[in-house]
Amino acid sequence: MRYSKDVGFATVHRNKKITPSLTRQCKRAYEKNTQAFRNEPEHFNIYVYDNLQRLNNDLQPEVRGAAGVTQNNGDIQIQSSELLTRLKHLDTTYFPKFLTHEMTHVFWKANFNDWKSKWL
Repeated sequence: MRYSKDVGFATVHRNKKITPSLTRQCKRAYEKNTQAFRNEPEHFNIYVYDNLQRLNNDLQPEVRGAAGVTQNNGDIQIQSSELLTRLKHLDTTYFPKFLTHEMTHVFWKANFNDWKSKWL
């Protein structure tokens, strides 16, 4: 991806410029997870996609079509807020919640050495 920004706990990657708003959303998602879990994960990557075809090309066949995925290595691949709004008709408040959810999978692995949450 064209742009990268280290936010301390992760590196955010995107083909569009990484805005201060996106950086804040990543940090808030991380902070919410640190309140719920004892152990913090190792540094990981967050890939934010503004193009659905590019996301689907980068995803494994069994998860193509997903709005976001946390890979086994802890990296997150997620549709941007703008893409979610345009394609799924979701308002902009959905993205931070969705990012927090995907990041929970990274924290779950760091705490329980398992990718599947108990509710799955």
